[in-house]
Amino acid sequence: MTPGYESRGRYLALALDVRRGMDLLIDFIRSGNRPEALVPTMRTVVNSFESMGSAESLLASLQSSLPFRTYEQITILDEVTDQKTRENLATKLAAFINEEIDIEAQKKTALEVLNFFYEVEARALQHFNRPRAIPPTSHVVA
Repeated sequence: MTPGYESRGRYLALALDVRRGMDLLIDFIRSGNRPEALVPTMRTVVNSFESMGSAESLLASLQSSLPFRTYEQITILDEVTDQKTRENLATKLAAFINEEIDIEAQKKTALEVLNFFYEVEARALQHFNRPRAIPPTSHVVA
């Protein structure tokens, strides 16, 4: 597999992972009930955002199973949002996970995260679909 295909595959994997999170959030917003996988999924997102705070924690996260740890994933996050926004979103998600806020505030947070995920998914698919330029092969005539 060439590096271009590997990179594109990571963009597609990110889009699919985010889509699964979006589906869980949509179920919650519609019904008010938390699907079984919602809390673990959102906790993983919070952990990922928190691990991006410093070089040391980012290096440690490279050896874990957290999302947002590959070059492509971090690039997408940097294109979509900044560190302060991610920290704010992580704080809101932590309150959501621990049910520290009422159901309407939880739905509002879920909608905010859904919009964020939508941006990440769209950007990841954009990178996946963007054909990578292949340098021309030069022929030397002897």
